[in-house]
Amino acid sequence: MAHDEDLFVLWTDSQSATSGWKEYSKLYDTWMDPRFKATLTEVRDLRVHLSRSGDVAWYSATLDDLGEWDGKPVGDRDIRWTGVLEKRRGKWAVVQMHGSVAKDKVVARVGP
Repeated sequence: MAHDEDLFVLWTDSQSATSGWKEYSKLYDTWMDPRFKATLTEVRDLRVHLSRSGDVAWYSATLDDLGEWDGKPVGDRDIRWTGVLEKRRGKWAVVQMHGSVAKDKVVARVGP
């Protein structure tokens, strides 16, 4: 992850836009909280493309990201996960990441 203000993450709910490393790193407090338990992370159909210049890449995949918060299920299946990486000083860093859930999949799973 880019540890600067270039980082931008937009996740699956309407409250999850995060700009900059300082703001994003606050999420670690949630993930490290003993009430949180990760139960499944599965990445499928990963595609990575490299720019002609060789210093930018972008990816897409399908992600299952499930957990528990205080014993209650959290997370989603079939997240459409995309992102952009930039090569900085010889190392790759995620500078943008996006997750969305296809409405038709949600309706099929939980109903209209």
